Amino acid sequence: MVCLVLTDLLQSDKDKAFEDALHKALHELLPEDMMANKDFTIERMVAMQSGLRDYWALTVLWGATPGGRFSIYQDAPKALKRLGGFHFAPGTEMSYCNSNFMVLSLAIEKATGQTLGDLLDSRLFIPAKMTTAALRPDTERLPAPLVGYEGSDENGYVAYQNRIEWAGDAGIQASLEDNGCEPHYLDGSPANYGFGLARIEADGTTVVGHGGALAGFRLHRWYAADKRVSVVALLNSDMDSAEVASYVLRNVAELHAKEQQEDSPNETKVEWTGYYLDEEANLAISVAHGGPGELLIYYAGEEDKVKITDSAKASSKGIKVSYEDGKLSIHRLQEGRKFAAKPLAPPEAPSDGNDSLYTGAYRSEEINSIFHCTGSGDMLYGAFDGYLGKVSTPQLQVIGPWYSIAARTGKRYGEPL
Repeated sequence: MVCLVLTDLLQSDKDKAFEDALHKALHELLPEDMMANKDFTIERMVAMQSGLRDYWALTVLWGATPGGRFSIYQDAPKALKRLGGFHFAPGTEMSYCNSNFMVLSLAIEKATGQTLGDLLDSRLFIPAKMTTAALRPDTERLPAPLVGYEGSDENGYVAYQNRIEWAGDAGIQASLEDNGCEPHYLDGSPANYGFGLARIEADGTTVVGHGGALAGFRLHRWYAADKRVSVVALLNSDMDSAEVASYVLRNVAELHAKEQQEDSPNETKVEWTGYYLDEEANLAISVAHGGPGELLIYYAGEEDKVKITDSAKASSKGIKVSYEDGKLSIHRLQEGRKFAAKPLAPPEAPSDGNDSLYTGAYRSEEINSIFHCTGSGDMLYGAFDGYLGKVSTPQLQVIGPWYSIAARTGKRYGEPL
């Protein structure tokens, strides 16, 4: 919805005064070396091709705790000055990043002298007669009777209290009734995300939509224009809202997949399972056997199931994997990302006699964060220390380089020590 406000402001900007003010505001919010990159543009920000690092993920490295307070006007400007360079060269890949919408919304407020909430009301909600829609950036003050829960049927549910303030990357609330040029990368390959909407092909039908999540809440919307069907799933639990919305869409719009002849069981296995390192992004990759003829690829907080096609290759609709000359090659089609990863040699197992190999403090000058590794033997623990405080991670598993899973984001981070 920030994209709709931005587009409306630009279309009515006859003398370019708003555009000039917007660029000035971006220079005030972001480091100058980022703004100096000619490929870093507003168009790339709304297409998630900017290369900005995600401030929401970095809050863990700055010491934020799950449920900790994050302020739009106090913490956000400090976060933007600590992004520490690009995640990738702008325009070369796609990676969903909350920093894009946060920066744009703060810049729009500076350029117009109005709050984002007022702009959304006057330029979108009121004209569209969305009577229940509003920007409520403070997640600690949700209107009754909204309550979000964490947990499962097996373990029970508990009410969760969020304390983050959103700045354009989320925070809009509306009732179910009110919710009712193709993007590409620099190399010309198609991208399926732009101006706040993802586009997929479901059984030959183009579907657009988006989703969102907060601890205790999940939502997703799909819209199939050809079928004149729109589905919105709003959940106050951690269930997969995209799966719910997709199930309803397929049945209501009759997007049933064509019957395929059952393949004979594939018992193929590969000899290159294990851990790998994406040296460009400093992220660990786990490759393991799944079901018959299947590999599980875990990377950047996501697990992909791929079918083994021969002893050195595996693929799915969104990812292609191959192994050659001792290296893993991965092509993630949605992000437009291609990279090679080297295998990680089994590390020396931690023991009481070699604690010093792993324990200590490790500083990242780039984002101004410190990682502390403590413990003994194979019981090692981590904590991130930054301007937002200090937060502990779950028990660490040594795989060569370290990684830890952050409860605040659910993503896995790691780099060589």
